[in-house]
Amino acid sequence: MKLASIDIGTHSTRLLITDYQNNKFISLERKMKITRLGKNLDENNMIGKDSARKTVEALSDYRSLVGYYDVKKFRVVGTSAIRKASNSDWFISYVYKHLGMKIDVVSGQEEARLSFYGAVRDMDLNYPRCKVDLTGKILVVDIGGGSSEFILGDCNCNLQLVESLNLGCVSLTKKFIGSSIPDTN
Repeated sequence: MKLASIDIGTHSTRLLITDYQNNKFISLERKMKITRLGKNLDENNMIGKDSARKTVEALSDYRSLVGYYDVKKFRVVGTSAIRKASNSDWFISYVYKHLGMKIDVVSGQEEARLSFYGAVRDMDLNYPRCKVDLTGKILVVDIGGGSSEFILGDCNCNLQLVESLNLGCVSLTKKFIGSSIPDTN
């Protein structure tokens, strides 16, 4: 069974298409486009029209790939930028109007759970450098553009700790560096 997921983040929009066979996900296609949906969030708490347009362009390309692979089941999730934006309803309607795609805006906790599940399911536990004690704990840290998730669990996806913080590389860069880029010297 072919499955796809699209992740609309603060800085980028990602696509993963997999084929689920024999209890294993086989990656068929991975794409990432910089869409900067959260570009103006710190200034006016709104998704900008240019960022929305770039995101729709990326989603349109991804929809074509989903069709090419004949994927029957896919999910489009929106994360931190859409959660924070005061005009998130406008953006969700804009995407639906142009592409017919429904966006599932997930909570920080759900985003963390999905991140953990994806990371653990993608691990090759037989790879020599990744040998893990299957009874041990795994910490997954997902640093995004607008939020960061910390998830502690095990190889069977039993979660002990799930934290989502509104600290991402885009928001921290804006706050502490601004538009000035540090000198490399």
